[in-house]
Amino acid sequence: MFAGHVSLVLENLRLFQDQRRALESTINALVHSLSLKDPETAHHSERVQTVALLVGREMGLSEDEMEVLSVAAILHDTGKQGVRDEVLFKPGRLTSDESEEVMRHAEYTQGILDMICYPEHLKTVPLIAAYHHEKMNGRGPYGIPGDQIPAQARILAVADAFDAIVSKRSYKEARPIGEALAILEEGRGEEWDSNVVDALKRVQETVARELRLETASTPPEESTRSDAPSAASSSAPSASSSAAPTPAESPARSESPRLPKGRRRRNHAKN
Repeated sequence: MFAGHVSLVLENLRLFQDQRRALESTINALVHSLSLKDPETAHHSERVQTVALLVGREMGLSEDEMEVLSVAAILHDTGKQGVRDEVLFKPGRLTSDESEEVMRHAEYTQGILDMICYPEHLKTVPLIAAYHHEKMNGRGPYGIPGDQIPAQARILAVADAFDAIVSKRSYKEARPIGEALAILEEGRGEEWDSNVVDALKRVQETVARELRLETASTPPEESTRSDAPSAASSSAPSASSSAAPTPAESPARSESPRLPKGRRRRNHAKN
């Protein structure tokens, strides 16, 4: 009887490992697909993942919650593959119709990620990824008020906006960390979760080191677009506002992002 129990445990372990490998393969395939269409956005997603995980760890998320955050972060812009190239790669100001088209990428992301079969503790990944432009005042694409936005989505929103501000764009220069944090500070409570902004401040030196960012303040260059991340903005960032620096400017990271290892608990993500 003991041998039978051992055999069952080993079989369950094998099935779990097979499921995990299948999920990792799916994630890597989606990341590679996005990198073929839009390498800058793919690198942006890696940077957002780095920032989000540092903030999440600082805020004391469980291993299960960190794994949800990691997967959602690397896949949060997958839906941009559904945006027309002439809009996604437009270097100048977007029209109102074009901005609305770009805002739909969050909905596209949810539709794509809903097709994946997840283990129980990762079933919130599609919503976390889709809600990365939701605002605490409820004025995001889905109109979800702050108290209903999942914790990981609030972290993702701050990480996404932070990288958009500190990264060079076709229409503006990169802005230093101090200015990015000032913008986030101005929008705390209205656009971004105050606790997440505070956590990012506490880990800013590690973030700068991981993303190889300059910490010295320099005068910002005037933007020619109205959709750059700003505490005064009431609409979701457009296509270029979520793009990342070129691969040469990105930190050295694995080309095949993996799920966080060492997970011991099976707690569900906070809603």
